Amino acid sequence: MALKFLKIARMIAGRRIVDPETGNPTTDFLRAQNDSYANLEATINSIKQQTDDIQFSLKQAGIALTTAEEARKLALAQSREASLVASYISPDGVLSSAVDT
Repeated sequence: MALKFLKIARMIAGRRIVDPETGNPTTDFLRAQNDSYANLEATINSIKQQTDDIQFSLKQAGIALTTAEEARKLALAQSREASLVASYISPDGVLSSAVDT
C-alpha cells in the first residue's frame, strides 16, 4: 500500500471566504475545505490500514514465536530424557561387595 502524506490547503490572503451578497461560503472556499477533508480522510484510512497490517503481522509473528517456543521446550524435554537414558549404569560394571574366592 502506498504511503499517503497529509497535505492541508492553506488559506490565501485576499481570497473571499464568504460571498458578501448572499452570506454563503464561496465556491473556492468550499472546494478547498472539501479537498482538505478528502485528503485527511484518505490519510487516516491509510494509517488505519497500516495499523491493521502491523497488527496482523505481529499476530502471525506471535504464532511463529509460540511454535518456536513449543519446539524448544520439546527439544529440552527430549534432551533430558536422553540424558536420563544415557546416565544408566550397568550393575556389571560396578564394584560389588562380593568376595573373590
